[in-house]
Amino acid sequence: MKKMKSILTKGSLFAMALVFFTACSKDDPNPNPNPTPEPPKGPFTVEIAPVSDAGNGTCTYFSFEKNKQIALTNEQATSDLNWDIAFLGLSVRTNGGASGSGKARVFRTNTQDFDKIVSATPYIALSNLWETDRVLSTYVFNGTMPPPSFSLGLNPLLVNGGWFNIDMKNMPPKITSEPNVYILQTAQGKYVKLQFLNVKGKDETLGKVQFRYDFIAETGENTGVTAIKREGEVVISKEGKLSELLTEKEANEVLYLTIENKTVTQEDIDFMRKKMPNVQELNLMNATLGITDANVGFKDNKSLRKLILPINQEQLGLGHFGYTKLEEVVIPGDKLVRVGEGAFSFSIKLKKVKLPNSVEIIEKNAFFNAQSLEYLEFPPKVNLIPETCCWNCINLKSVVFNGEIKSLGPWAFDACKELTSLKFMQKKAPTYGTWPFMDGKDWVDKDGKPRVFVYVPKGCTAEYIKTWEFNQESTVHFKEF
Repeated sequence: MKKMKSILTKGSLFAMALVFFTACSKDDPNPNPNPTPEPPKGPFTVEIAPVSDAGNGTCTYFSFEKNKQIALTNEQATSDLNWDIAFLGLSVRTNGGASGSGKARVFRTNTQDFDKIVSATPYIALSNLWETDRVLSTYVFNGTMPPPSFSLGLNPLLVNGGWFNIDMKNMPPKITSEPNVYILQTAQGKYVKLQFLNVKGKDETLGKVQFRYDFIAETGENTGVTAIKREGEVVISKEGKLSELLTEKEANEVLYLTIENKTVTQEDIDFMRKKMPNVQELNLMNATLGITDANVGFKDNKSLRKLILPINQEQLGLGHFGYTKLEEVVIPGDKLVRVGEGAFSFSIKLKKVKLPNSVEIIEKNAFFNAQSLEYLEFPPKVNLIPETCCWNCINLKSVVFNGEIKSLGPWAFDACKELTSLKFMQKKAPTYGTWPFMDGKDWVDKDGKPRVFVYVPKGCTAEYIKTWEFNQESTVHFKEF
């Protein structure tokens, strides 16, 4: 740690608020002088008129409740609850997380049935599939080249092509909205269904986004909603071995496989690896994964790019997703407790995995050498970061610790040379034995200026510096929130 200290010493970021007051009769024994406002009746179709200085990073803010644009600066928006969604070019932010003080979050459905969705209930249950805003980078295509880039709070589901498609076959590229329905929780906590209609306005101006929305109930049942089925997709919904349910020819042609109401065994997984070379996506949300630490799981599978685990998944076993070419692992439910040793080790293509808040234990080497991982959040119940947890995650840029971390394991984030943001929610600094982060020389740029920042609660910088035995000059690496 002496080397670290010395280097850090040298390094000395409807204006109508529609409220329905229910008139109480004189005979009402329990009149309510402050009834809960009813949402306006839709559906509503909207065309966004971008603000004139969008090229400078200023967003266009919109209120679902008022069905109108709201004039706000980005700074004002962080504490204002009158907006729900905002646009910067074709990237979208919502009033929650890193963007605002509201309750906003987003869920992407697998249906285009806008009219048939009347309740948020089935989606609320899939707690870990909702996304809140976090700081991301995006480009604003406003005619200048190269287009300006901005980093600000944006929603991961609605940024950089999340809700539209780009066809690069022709120049200029053809950009079209995709019709999946999104469920949004508003700043005030109500639920809205949202469907993007066009990336252009009626005058064909790119960025005048057209969408429709309507308020939906929190509880109830959606009837007749159909999922989008893609070419090459097969759905299996009965028990039996995959080798008996699919012919060899059928297995070879599957691109997207959904398994429901069945226990998936190691034998099934081995069949996929050996006989299904073209399957790119596996959806087990409504299945059960019947494997243990004694099994190898999906290890060495080279075809799968996306895996959706069962909603009832309780643990990720020993090395079960290691040495794969998986790019995304989705954990939809809130039952997962344990991430086993080496669970994702050497999955060098893995870019996205979101751990649910139910996770309590993460074992050593869990993300060892996951070279494409860029962002990782440790859930609130996790209090120990194991040794070499994220060793050599060479593209990892940002880590958030949501719990009371007691200890950081040896070399937990060693060789993560792109890591520039460490955010701790706790006031008391976690301890360590062997230094868990990158070498001190990677905390400053070539000019000796700080490039790694530790975000800590207000008034806690001194506590962290003392616990970590940093020199006072290293205060430049700390930012308080």
